[in-house]
Amino acid sequence: MMTAACIGGVFAIGLLSGCKDRRIESYEIAKEFVPAASASHAGHAHDDAAPGAAAEAASPLSWEAPLHWKTKPASAMRRASFGVPMADGTEADLSISVLSGAAGGLPANVNRWRAQLGLPELGADDVARGAETIPAGGITFTLFDLAGKVNSAEVRMLSAVAEFEGQSWFFKLTGHDHCVGVEKPAFVAFLRSVKTR
Repeated sequence: MMTAACIGGVFAIGLLSGCKDRRIESYEIAKEFVPAASASHAGHAHDDAAPGAAAEAASPLSWEAPLHWKTKPASAMRRASFGVPMADGTEADLSISVLSGAAGGLPANVNRWRAQLGLPELGADDVARGAETIPAGGITFTLFDLAGKVNSAEVRMLSAVAEFEGQSWFFKLTGHDHCVGVEKPAFVAFLRSVKTR
């Protein structure tokens, strides 16, 4: 079961999303039904494997989630979601979402995430210096490891972005600083498992 700090932190991030942005930007997202099970592969079977397999076939990317991650329902904003349980009983949140084009660009997105964590804005050069490159099967992720506070809770966010076929794919792991730090190697391995179809 999640601790109050993790619940509050993840909930607060959702509430704070975009609150400190200085401008409003809009993006077009194709409406489609993609069950969360679409992220499952052999060895990750679920009761809804048949619908998931059909949706997976329609996605331009595939991935293999670690066995201990819990598949959660997708939504209009999420291509897939996972709960990432930790040994101490807490749970981090992993989301996969897609936006058209460059989705505002890396500096704008990184500074939006930093604002959610109570961190100051950075210039484009500083944003670039904080990036890690993670090659995957046919695409390359740019990964940012951010830590700050939300409602006094220590929160960490691993945000990876890859552009593919005119879209920006966002893979984000958010939760208690300790939870996400422990899970970072599995998250990086997850990114490396992503393949283009």
